[in-house]
Amino acid sequence: MSPEYLNDLHYIWPEVVMTVAILLALFSDMILGGKDQKVTGIISVLCTCLVIYFLARLMGEGVDHVAFGMVVVDGFALFFKLFTAVGLLVVLCFSVFFREFDRDGIGEFYAVIMTSALGIFFLVSTDICTISPAFYDATCRKLEKEAGIKAEQVWWA
Repeated sequence: MSPEYLNDLHYIWPEVVMTVAILLALFSDMILGGKDQKVTGIISVLCTCLVIYFLARLMGEGVDHVAFGMVVVDGFALFFKLFTAVGLLVVLCFSVFFREFDRDGIGEFYAVIMTSALGIFFLVSTDICTISPAFYDATCRKLEKEAGIKAEQVWWA
């Protein structure tokens, strides 16, 4: 692996930690047999706090970078990732201490909600704007110029 590749890993630590948190939540629920969701919830809360820490560190650096040529790490993405992570932390804290939620077989809730947050992390880190039609047109022109793909061949045209 090249050093540049490893340097880019620094920019996606929040996503890496969130992925590990999802796996930890699944494995803890599986090991505990779905009997003690509080442990799974506490693991999820702690991992989410770690994600918030890494996001805050990146925000403090004031980065504007594209990691691995795909994941944009800029102020916009970091703001919405932090917003999502804080919202996730609130939801997880409420879920851990909600007594009616303490039923068997509900532990995978933590993994599902964290997977949704991870999807949001990657969604706000794309360099393709999904809102502006003008951006779609610019992308079509860029594809035609660089790759020879006509606008009629693109699904959004």
